[in-house]
Amino acid sequence: MPQNSENNSNHLEIEEEISEKAKIALIEYDADNYQDKEFENVEDAFKFFHNKSVTWLNIAGLDDVNTIQKIAGHLNIHHLIVEDIIMANQRPKMEDSGEYIFVVMHMLNFDKKNKDLLSEQISFIIGRDYVITFQEKIGDIFNGIKDRIKQSKGRIRKQGADYLAYALIDAIVDRYFVFMEKVEGRIEELEDEITNDAVKRIPQKLHSVRSNIVYVRKQVWPLRELINSLTKSESKIISKVNNVYFHSIYDHTVQIIDTIEMCQDILGGLHDIYLSTVSNRLNEIIKVLTVFTALFIPLTLIAGIYGMNFKYMPGLDWQYGYYFVVGAMAVIFVALLIFFKQKRWF
Repeated sequence: MPQNSENNSNHLEIEEEISEKAKIALIEYDADNYQDKEFENVEDAFKFFHNKSVTWLNIAGLDDVNTIQKIAGHLNIHHLIVEDIIMANQRPKMEDSGEYIFVVMHMLNFDKKNKDLLSEQISFIIGRDYVITFQEKIGDIFNGIKDRIKQSKGRIRKQGADYLAYALIDAIVDRYFVFMEKVEGRIEELEDEITNDAVKRIPQKLHSVRSNIVYVRKQVWPLRELINSLTKSESKIISKVNNVYFHSIYDHTVQIIDTIEMCQDILGGLHDIYLSTVSNRLNEIIKVLTVFTALFIPLTLIAGIYGMNFKYMPGLDWQYGYYFVVGAMAVIFVALLIFFKQKRWF
């Protein structure tokens, strides 16, 4: 990665105009003190950096390019990293510049209405005494971490910025577990639908769930490598004491990968079950149609014979001939029906 000593604040060219101002929130804390502030201008937040306390600056909304560039200029962040922050749909990765660590990953959510995946890019700049998070969308996705800091729960107020980074990354990884639970529930619903009645929309639903799983898999594999890089990093930003927590996140990513592979196997089995169910239903329909065809073959034969236009035919002049033929056809129909039933053909 290029060194951060270059002048990088003016290299980024953005053609799109600013469409929405970012929401700027800052939390500063140590073991004894805590303050939570919001700013209209990011310059007001710079005076809180490089204090003895931990500073967490959260920028929600990537359309406000000027704010991101000002942060980059103040902390001497390379312009290529600024581009990665602004441009969404980045592959999860980690880069260590020495003065700071850059991390980009994705937060997953489940759209209950459409039963589909929602993804949001989250970027981190992790320094010795600060963490900056960049959210793709405006929203309070880190409320749980904020409450822990405010209420001084656990060890978060007693640890440094690296522990805060761990807590934030862990919160995002935990969302993968939540999403995979939703996916497993969706798979169970599909299994019930297939078992009860193989409806026409089942292939579309299976494809939708499979697409979600493939997307998650594409995020988790590089995420595992990202976390592995953090655990093996020799950066002084991450202390040896807190490095063990990143090992825990790595284990979580391995569990998620195992869950993804299990879900893929189940989906493959469900697809086979669906095809088998459709084939069985088709066979049942063909069997019923075949039985009805067989029942009416002798009746059609009799009707065809007596429908021939000959002048002399046995029974044509018999006054009970019509009733006899109809009765014979009924007897044959019932006899064949009983025969097929005994053979369990339907």
